[in-house]
This record gives sequence, C-alpha cells and structure tokens, in this order.
Amino acid sequence: MKTRLLCAVALVIVLAVPSIARANLLINPGFEDDMQAWGFFGPAGSSSQIVTGGAYSENKYGQATHVQSGGEAWGGFYQGIYSATPGETIYISGAVKAEAIEGAATGKIQLEYCSDLYAQKALDPSTFLKTDYVDSVGEGWCYLSASGTIPPDAKSMKLVTLTTAYGGTTATFGFDELWTDYQPIPEPSTLLLLSSGLVGLMGFVKRKRS
Repeated sequence: MKTRLLCAVALVIVLAVPSIARANLLINPGFEDDMQAWGFFGPAGSSSQIVTGGAYSENKYGQATHVQSGGEAWGGFYQGIYSATPGETIYISGAVKAEAIEGAATGKIQLEYCSDLYAQKALDPSTFLKTDYVDSVGEGWCYLSASGTIPPDAKSMKLVTLTTAYGGTTATFGFDELWTDYQPIPEPSTLLLLSSGLVGLMGFVKRKRS
C-alpha cells in the first residue's frame, strides 16, 4: 500500500513540476503558433520565418536572417510585456543557435525596460538585462539565461531576440523556448534528471520491500 502511495505521489510530482516551472510572461514562447504575439525588426534585407523541424523543443522555432552592408545593426523578434514590478528579480532564458554567419555576428536574448505602459519608450540601454551570446556556427542549440533587478522607473518590458550584425555580414540565427518570469525555470535537462531520479526512487523502494 505504501509503495503504491509513493508511486502515485512521485508520478504527480513528475507531471506537475514542468507545468509549475513553466509559468511564463510570454505568449507563444516557442513559436508553435507561428508569429502570434511576436514582432520583427531589422535592417533592409532582413527577414524572419517559422521553421518546422529541428527545434530545440517541440516542433517549430523562429529563424531570423539579417543583412548588414556596413557599420553595425541590430534586429530580431520582440514581444512586449505590459507590466513590470520595480525592485523585483526577473529571469530570462531561451535557446539560441547560429545557423549561418558570413562575416561577424552575435545572437543573444535581451530584456528591455520601458518607462511607458506600452513597451515603447525604452530606458537607458545600460539597464537592459542580457544573456551571453552565441557567435559560432556548429555549436547547435545553446541554452542561455540571465537574471537581474527591474529598475525603479520601469512600467513595462520588452523581450528581444537580439542579433547584432557587423559590416558586410549575412547571419541567420534560430530562437526557441523563450521565457521571462519572476521565477527561474529549470532547463529541460534538469527536469528530465528530476523525473529519472523519482522513477529510480520508486524502483529502489519496491526492491527493498520485496
């Protein structure tokens, strides 16, 4: 009886942890609903598309291609978050992949703080929250994350999948499983490890009783 109860509790935890951990302020974070809730910007010649297959998680991901003929330019997908709690810790994360780079370019995730309620009037860029960047083809999907404190003047936020391209560059980056919230989220590999540990615990208890 106790073994059955333990198994049931462990199963509930395995099923519940991912849904609890995946509270997200973003809509359509993995582009499974194509461009719903997302916008795109970039220099002339830039483009975006939703790719089916080869995603970091599930089935689709967002792909951004940027063309920069001179100097330095930025572009990417973006989504406004129309609230902010100054002084609170905020967490961002997501998967980034450099698919093609002819020249020099970087891809990362950035959270911009805004002084209005519509995520349009950005505060000083020095306050923005940024992850590390990916700048090399062949690394595959890289899971990036960062955390920081929301500044006192922030009333809204904007998550941006920021690609920076330098003169004479054509670069293509993939983005998937983007996430923003006031609580950190375990990486999928961490959730899998937790699930495996619980399953192993059930097996150990069953063997001990028999």
